Amino acid sequence: MKHVMIPIQAHAFARQFLREEQHYEILKDNFSRAMDEIDFIAFDEPENAIVFIELRYCESIATAYENPRERFNKRRFERLALAFLSKYPCLATYDIRADQLNIVELADGRTLIHYYRNVASIEFS
Repeated sequence: MKHVMIPIQAHAFARQFLREEQHYEILKDNFSRAMDEIDFIAFDEPENAIVFIELRYCESIATAYENPRERFNKRRFERLALAFLSKYPCLATYDIRADQLNIVELADGRTLIHYYRNVASIEFS
């Protein structure tokens, strides 16, 4: 898998999309723990959920529509969720899920977004 650096503009565009189109409250940008990192952690009030959002900057329309569940690393997600909730234990009562936001810039300058909800979820006992 080729790693693609996410341009600052794509990160800002994604943040705006999450706030204005999804109506999420962004809790954290670029949260990291050891070698793991997630682009956004947000609160989805209607769903009463804490959402870990992976931003993927795609090189083509085809990769923007690839199913993220096939390559999703649930263990990484669980480690990040545990690390975040250990810092903010008051949020542990909410549902926890992972979403993925794929962005591709088209040749004509337009930006295509494909948003995958609930790529994975976890429950803490």
